[in-house]
Amino acid sequence: QKGHKCTKTSALALLSEDSEIVKLNVGGNLFQTTHQTLIQAGGYFAKLAGKDFVQFVDPQGALFIDRDGTHFADILDFLRHRKLPIDPSDKTFL
Repeated sequence: QKGHKCTKTSALALLSEDSEIVKLNVGGNLFQTTHQTLIQAGGYFAKLAGKDFVQFVDPQGALFIDRDGTHFADILDFLRHRKLPIDPSDKTFL
């Protein structure tokens, strides 16, 4: 069985004139966030959102990140709010 065909482009090339939404495919899980959230995050995510960083794009137009997407919603929440999305008293998380 063959895998999905991906193209390569930058996040800026995917933005439309009236939208700041960036679609992300993280290990097959789809997420949406704003371009600004990625820029403010710094590091890898800021580079990902830049015009010079070329990334695989899935057939639906989402930037593909080859990582397990299980906890990526928590990562996005942290990038948005700068707070850990866990209850510190929950010892099962540690």
